Amino acid sequence: MKQAKNGEKAFTLVELMIVIAVIGILSSIALPNMMQANKKAKTRACKANLSQLQRTIEVYNTENNRYPDCQDADSLERLLKSYFVGGVFPKCPNKIPYLLIQPIPGEGTIQVLCPEHGVFDD
Repeated sequence: MKQAKNGEKAFTLVELMIVIAVIGILSSIALPNMMQANKKAKTRACKANLSQLQRTIEVYNTENNRYPDCQDADSLERLLKSYFVGGVFPKCPNKIPYLLIQPIPGEGTIQVLCPEHGVFDD
C-alpha cells in the first residue's frame, strides 16, 4: 500500500492485479466442483422422482387390478395426479419429460424412464 500524493493510502495497480488473479484462480477451482455437485443433486432428485412414480404405478395397479394404459407422460400425469400430495406430479429437474416403457402384456410393470438420467433401479 502506498501513500497517495494527497496523503491518503491507496493500493497500487500491481496489488489490485494480484488480488484479481487470486480470485480468478480460486473461482476456477471452485466452479467446476459446484457444477458437479449441482449435476449430482439433479440426478439424485430425478431418481427419487422415478422411484416415487414407480411406487405410485404399483399402488394404481393394486387398486385397479391393472396398470395404467397411458402412451405418454402427460396422460400418466393426468391419471395419477390425485395420488400425489397437493396434486403435484414429480418431474425431472432438467424439465425433460419422462418416457413410459410398456411391458409385454401380462409380463412385468410399466417403467418410467428419464432420457437423461435413465430408469430407477432399486
